[in-house]
Amino acid sequence: MMLAALLGGFVGLVLGVLGGGGSTLTVPLLVLGLGLDEKHAIAAGLFVVAATALSGAIPRWLAGAIDWRAAAIFGSCGALASLTASVFAREIDPSFQLHLLAATMIVAGVLLLVRKSTGTPHRAPWPRVLAAAAGAGALTGVTGVGGGFILVPALVLGAGSTFDRAVATSLVVITLNASFGWIGAADRMAAFAPSVLVFTAGAITVAVLSGKHSPRIAPLTRQRVLAALLCSVGIVLALR
Repeated sequence: MMLAALLGGFVGLVLGVLGGGGSTLTVPLLVLGLGLDEKHAIAAGLFVVAATALSGAIPRWLAGAIDWRAAAIFGSCGALASLTASVFAREIDPSFQLHLLAATMIVAGVLLLVRKSTGTPHRAPWPRVLAAAAGAGALTGVTGVGGGFILVPALVLGAGSTFDRAVATSLVVITLNASFGWIGAADRMAAFAPSVLVFTAGAITVAVLSGKHSPRIAPLTRQRVLAALLCSVGIVLALR
């Protein structure tokens, strides 16, 4: 149980500070650290992600840091795509789901690493924004991740958010995507295993505490840390 709490705390730390990546790491840690099989880990991961992202979003909501217009657009498209994808994912080979997650992590990590700066926010065409929202939601439903590592850049480039505002808004969208994905998951009861509940409690506790201090860290530094984490875990998962 101590291992479950520590691994959950690590997820909470990453999600609270970076606004993405912690949810992406959840499924690999449940598989590699707690020994869950792929299907159970994906279902449990959706529960962990939803609960942890919600806990991180609440203090940011109270602080007025959330772009609710962007959250509504990304959340509605993403939640529908997540629910639909999670239903179809019941018939997908678990090993394919895990390798899809690994490939997505590596690609996203590399793109973040080669990006020289966080850029100046500007508005992209809304069709592109809607496509990004739906894509992140579908990825959540199929692989059990929240999609924050996709949502944060999409919110910055598509909705004109600053990095910190995008992080706050992404937590709301991740909560919606993961919640709807969990509703459609094949084995929702996996979320209530004792080790998963301890994992979730650790993630929530650390996410709330770390989220208060994340603005003190430079956005570019957070971006690079997220990129390194995604690449590292993605490679380990792909070679498993």
